[in-house]
Amino acid sequence: MSIDVAGFWALPALFPFLVLRWRSSLLVSLAAAVFWAVLLWFFFAAVFPTL
Repeated sequence: MSIDVAGFWALPALFPFLVLRWRSSLLVSLAAAVFWAVLLWFFFAAVFPTL
């Protein structure tokens, strides 16, 4: 596995820690909501139908 691919897959694990450095709690909440919405959409669109 190349570093470029590993870096892309490491983003979901690092994203919450990068967002927590922001000063505005509203932005942190909105970013977290969007992040979970995308993860849930991906799960129900790609993973769930194959189960």
